[in-house]
Amino acid sequence: MLALDGVSLTVEPGAIGLVGQNGAGK
Repeated sequence: MLALDGVSLTVEPGAIGLVGQNGAGK
């Protein structure tokens, strides 16, 4: 569970960053 939580926390900010960059690019 700890490993999954760590991955989730790492992926969430990354996904938000990508979405923000994509939105800004468009």
